[in-house]
Amino acid sequence: MILKMDDYSYPSKEEWNKFSKDFPDIIKFGFPHIKEHVLIWDGHKSIREVKVLQNLEHWDNLLNKKIWNLRQSYVNTLVNYHRGIVLEDDDFISETKIINLFQYEMYCEMSFYYLISTRDILLQIINLAFDLELPEKSVGLISISKKLETNDVFGLSDLITQMKYDLERANSIRNSMTHCFSKLEPDRRSTISPDGNIYYAGTGNVLKYNEQIDIMKNSLTGVRTFFDAIRSRLLLKGYLLDEM
Repeated sequence: MILKMDDYSYPSKEEWNKFSKDFPDIIKFGFPHIKEHVLIWDGHKSIREVKVLQNLEHWDNLLNKKIWNLRQSYVNTLVNYHRGIVLEDDDFISETKIINLFQYEMYCEMSFYYLISTRDILLQIINLAFDLELPEKSVGLISISKKLETNDVFGLSDLITQMKYDLERANSIRNSMTHCFSKLEPDRRSTISPDGNIYYAGTGNVLKYNEQIDIMKNSLTGVRTFFDAIRSRLLLKGYLLDEM
């Protein structure tokens, strides 16, 4: 069987409209563009305050790009899944189902990557906007949670805890793809007992496709909840945000 480029197709308008409705209505926070030289020269803001506002704008723009990429990969994942993918051995006679499977696997992996990348940018914005002053390379769930133990005026700690729970399985999948054997692949690797005397054949254990979709959807809901909660606290802190 030879698969040709002509056999691949993008989502139709109808498919896109159908599945894009499932995606949370989030874009970015809306940190406005500032004229830093005016704010500094006129003495309206300190140099540090201007640096924070200018950096938040650029982090927000990057967040917008990640969310856009997440939306594209998510919709393509669902489109190819619902077009019909290879589920049984007999399905391998169908070129269409094979192509849909290849497309599904690619976009599914991309979705989990962009999902966790979006979370990480949200953590960077929290660090900067709420004066946690962690070095950029040190920002993460553990470091921010620890910092908030002594500096949590806006009740961010509970948000972080809930978000960590909501995205736990998605984070585990993304980490496996990056650092270990992917949880999205059938694991047929053999193992041995601790004493080295017993050999165990691989079982091919893998997350079922419908489970992958459910984890993705639930995690997106968690991101939306986290995003909305952060935005409300940004407004409470006094940031002026554009309406999105």
